[in-house]
Order: sequence, then structure tokens, then C-alpha cells
Amino acid sequence: MPPATSATAKLNSNARYEDRGVEERPTTNAASQTALLTALRNMIITLVQAAVPNSKGLDDVPMGREAEDLLASLQTYISSVIRDETKTRVVDLAEMSEQPGGPNMGSGRVNLLSAGTVNAGKILEKSNDEPEELVIFRTWKGIDGEITPLKDVLTNLREHVFNRLPIRLLSFRKSDLDNSKLEISLLERGEIYAHLVRNLRKHLVTRHIQFPAAYVVSDKYDPILASNYAILSHTWLQSSPEVTYNNWMNGDDLDLSHEGYRKLVNFCCIAEAEDAVTFGWMDTVCIDKSSSSELDESIRSMYKWYENAKICITYLADTSSINDMATDRWFTRGWTLQELIAPKRLNFYSRDWKRVKSNATHNDKKITEIQEIIFNATGIARHHIENLGFASIPTKMQWAAKRQVTRSEDASYSLMGLFGVNMSIAYGEGPKRAFARLVNEIINATPDKDILDIFDFGVGPGAFDGIFHEFLPSNPKAYLDSSNFNFSRGQLTKPLVMTHLGLRIPVLLLQAAPGSSSSKKYTSIGDYFAHPVEYTDYGGRKYLNILDISWQDKPLVKNVSFYGPSQHRVAVLNCTAAEGIADIRIPAVCLAAILIYDPEVQEQINSTTRMEKLSTKAPVVFELQNHIKQPDWSRGFYTIPRSELARHGMQFLTMYL
Repeated sequence: MPPATSATAKLNSNARYEDRGVEERPTTNAASQTALLTALRNMIITLVQAAVPNSKGLDDVPMGREAEDLLASLQTYISSVIRDETKTRVVDLAEMSEQPGGPNMGSGRVNLLSAGTVNAGKILEKSNDEPEELVIFRTWKGIDGEITPLKDVLTNLREHVFNRLPIRLLSFRKSDLDNSKLEISLLERGEIYAHLVRNLRKHLVTRHIQFPAAYVVSDKYDPILASNYAILSHTWLQSSPEVTYNNWMNGDDLDLSHEGYRKLVNFCCIAEAEDAVTFGWMDTVCIDKSSSSELDESIRSMYKWYENAKICITYLADTSSINDMATDRWFTRGWTLQELIAPKRLNFYSRDWKRVKSNATHNDKKITEIQEIIFNATGIARHHIENLGFASIPTKMQWAAKRQVTRSEDASYSLMGLFGVNMSIAYGEGPKRAFARLVNEIINATPDKDILDIFDFGVGPGAFDGIFHEFLPSNPKAYLDSSNFNFSRGQLTKPLVMTHLGLRIPVLLLQAAPGSSSSKKYTSIGDYFAHPVEYTDYGGRKYLNILDISWQDKPLVKNVSFYGPSQHRVAVLNCTAAEGIADIRIPAVCLAAILIYDPEVQEQINSTTRMEKLSTKAPVVFELQNHIKQPDWSRGFYTIPRSELARHGMQFLTMYL
């Protein structure tokens, strides 16, 4: 017989909330269970005292695992008898299959584990003088694994549930009384953990022959794998409401005539029948949007939840066959971008809940025909679908640029997971501020070798309707005109930092003057030159003669920012210089910004000189050449002593832009 446990702790209703590790409020269901269990406990105490006169109650009587199972079974039975209908709903599978657009459930069913809402409480709590319980997980080949303390297994399980699973999940199982009915419950993390603990106990089937103190866990069972869940990706219904968390918890009258409820049930049926999982997540019902803290956590964690799901079931409401899949609304929404990229496995279903690609593998993301459709619909190439790490900052922004969101801030919030960053949710801040915060987080999280990609943008469609002088982009659309040019990248010597003065960044300033497409009148200041650089601003097509000796003779141009005369400088962003090192590394292929300033205000340019970026339709990329020598083509850089910069019309400094 296994070691004894405290029966008092098992029946203590207060302990059941402490064990969850979260703050929870008892439901009517829990209160009813507690009352019935308390009555049973008092009756058992009377019987024990009659049989063992010197005992004071249950605490003095050893309780074996059989007793623990009995109490757990009583809890499960009471839960099923007095089920709180706001937590669990029963669906007739036969009726479900008769519904229009219902899934074809087929003849194969999986054996679902119990998913009742009763918490296991302190059922595994042990007194200090009891020996340690040990478990051995046996592999599918029948080979024993390592002997592990049960408490360590439970610690790992708890960490997994409370840190890797969503806040709550739908739980579905076949009814114990009627196999043709599917019970669907909405469980919090604490209830999910309790369910998994109960089922772990059920799988401690025998003692080990060589190690009497250790239980053997039955083949193919792992409590972590038992928590696998399916996740739904979909667009919200436009003609009828979805089932929300409040609908479920308030016990609203829902049946299969309700389109939103029918979608929820179809999702559960597919996940149970085709993917052998007992848990599912659906944003409409699994997020309490009335809680700002929960909404914040959900949005910031959603990419991870899709990534951790065993399967993403993607419902294309506008798709009847693979032929019209590319035009489905799902490919145009902002949030579905991360729902396409994040999951390791994803399967597409048409409006009637049939697989879009019949007889397909277990992962539509691996199917060439589907990959081509995704590329045509979104511009996302196959290698990016399979490995997001190959995608640059401008590439990811281009994916998001043409997608639509209901709340304008979601255009930025929905990209956090794609860039591996995190920031607080603040609806009402507006799209521009939300995107500025996103860009700042991307700068902080991006490795040096890729950070300069953040500047590879234009002003975006429609921006020339007004006047813009922003050094950083204001929305993803600015990257539609990125250069996609493989400009030279050096190791930054100082971090890019956003301050109240602007972005602090080291730049190499090159003197420049307005020119023409012809370079006949161009004479370089020193040994370096560049062919006339063409760009387009709000006034149309323009040219700059970079490092032209005649720049001082060029007339000052009127600048719409200062409404006065202005001078040009080209700021090369991808140059590098180490502290204390005399040489500057100048890139052969430059990524640059055109800066303008008022020379009448301040002739000497220093780090605090007020300069603004001239908005151009596309990034300024040009090739820097030398009259005498070629660059080190293995690295794509020239090397020049700091002392010679002025002779070549150059200036290196850290600026605030």
C-alpha cells in the first residue's frame, strides 16, 4: 500500500485555491461540492471513531491510494451531478453532424480522459515523516526511464501549465453516461493542472519490481504531452456574433442554431477527432476582455500560445475549395499574420469544415501547392514560412503593410511576436505612438548585424499628401519601398538609443549639393566620389552631387521644414569606428539619409545641431568610389584615418536625430 496522505487536506476547500498558485473565486459548483464533501467527511469521521475508539478522526487513520481514488471519484461524481452549466455544455454529436457545414466525424474516435472541473486540491500533499514517492516513465518501447521524485514531476507540470499554456482552455470529452455526446468545459489554469494531476495518478498503474518505492507510469503517458492543445485561427463572423467569455460564464442560451457556437463546437470536434487532443483555445471565448490585465497578457503572449500549440486549425470562412483559397479574408487581417507564421503545424479548413487539401499530410505548411497559394496571397515565401529567422525587418514589415485591423493600434501590437519583442498594451494611444514604441523595442532587441535594416524604408503610400521629416518610420507601409539592397554592414561601436533629443546614432556626414542627372560639372572634393544620387521627395524627382567641390557655390534652397534657406548633408548610417582607433571604416555601398539644416542658425555642425531627415519615397542607397584605390571587397569597406576626413569633405560624429 502506498504512503498515507492527509485526508483533512484533501477535503479542505481553502487549500484547493492555495494549491493553484493563483487567486481564484469559488464558483457555485465548487461551493456545492464542498458542502457535499463536508457532509461525507463528517459521516466518515463518525464511522472511523466507532471502528477505532482511540482515534480523533481521519488524521489518525492511514489513507491508502484506494481511499484517495475513492475521494477523487466522489469529487468527479459530484461535479457531474451538480455541474455548473456556465462551465460545461453538452453537444449531441449526431445532431452536430446533421448541421449544415458540420464536420465529418468519421468512425474513428479517441479515448478522451476525464476533464471535469473539480480541483485536486492537496491530494498529493505528504506529511514530513512519509517516504518520498518516486515514478518511472516507461517509453513506448517498454524501456524504463530514470527514477524521478513525484514532487519534481508535479513541479515541472505546474511550471508548464502556468507559464506555457494559455490563461484558460476549452476542455472536451465524451460523456461518461452517453458516448454520443461531447462535453465542453471552460477551464482555468488551476483546473487544468488539477485535471492533469488526477490523470497522472490514474496512470500510476503498478509498483516497480526492482524498486518497490517507485510507481511505473503506464506506456505512452506523459502529463506534459497530455496538456497538448489545439488552437483556432479564424476571422470573426460579420453576420452574427461570436460566443464570448461573458456569454459562456453568464449561461447564455446557446445552441447549434447560433453560428458562433456552431463554429466553437466544430473546432472542438475537429481537434478531438483528427488531432487527438482534449484541450483547445479560441480567442473569442477564452479571453475575458473585460479584464485589462488579462487582455494585456493575452495579446503579449498570443504568438507564444500559437507557437506552443500542437496544431493550429485554420478556418477559412470564405473558402469553398482550394481554388478560391487565396482570396479568403483570412489572408488580409492583421492578427492572422502571426497565426500563419507561429504554429509549427497548421491545417486549413474550408467553410464546411473540410480539409482544403484532401488526403493531405498532417501539416499544410509543408505542402508545395499550399505554399504557392500563401505566397500569392501574402508575398510570404516558402523558406520564410518554414524558418522565420531568415526574414529581415523590412521583409516582415512588408508582410504586415497591406493587412487590416479593427483597432488601429493592433497594426503594431499584432507584430510583437513576429519581431520577438514585448511591450504593454495601451489602446487609445493611437497608431503612430504604438508603432514608435514597437520600433524602439525592435531596435533594443535586434543584433548589431541586422539593426541597420530598420532604416531601410521610404515614406509609404500617400505620405506625400503632407510633409514628413521623420528619421524613423511611422507605420509598416513605409517599408513597401525598401531598397532590398545588400548594402555593407559594419559592427556598431555604440548602441542606438532613443532619447528626448531623438535617436542617438553615429553617422558619417558627406557634403552634398543639388545637381542633375549629368555629372559633367561634378568635381570631387577629395579622393572619394559618388555618381549623382537620384531620389524622389514631395517635390518630385531630384538629384544630389555627393562630395562635389562646388557645393559651397550652390545656392541655398528653401526648405519646407524651416521655411528658410537650407543646406544638405548625406548621413551614411552603416559606417563604423571603434573608440580610440584612428581609422574609420567607410562602406562601399552606403545606406544613407538626406539631412537638411539651416546654416544661418548654426554653421558649425556638431552632435546637437538640429538637422532633420528629408523624406524620400525610397531609401537612399549609393555606391561610394575612390579615384585611387579599390575597397576591401571581401568586407566591402574603405579605411581612412580620422585626420583625413575633412580633406575629403567628411565628418564623423554621433548625432541626435
